[in-house]
Amino acid sequence: TKQSYLVTLQSEVQRIVHLVENVFAYARLEKGRKPRNLERIALNAFMNRSIVRLQQLAERANMELVVEPNEAWDIEVNADGSMLEQILVNLVDNA
Repeated sequence: TKQSYLVTLQSEVQRIVHLVENVFAYARLEKGRKPRNLERIALNAFMNRSIVRLQQLAERANMELVVEPNEAWDIEVNADGSMLEQILVNLVDNA
């Protein structure tokens, strides 16, 4: 029982940390701040790295993440990688 409570507590702490990070991210957007860490990102490689974390989030919610790669991933974008990852995490978390 203690182990079950610990797992639940850890999951909830991660969720709260995620929510606080979102609040700070939204506050930066509201103030009109531009992302500080713009970099050239190969979307295909980025998505392949991110899928593992996103699948873990889905599994914690007893869901299955299905990702269908397509030719749209064969581009490079100028973006803040951590912000882009946060967007993906938000989408999966909200699902």
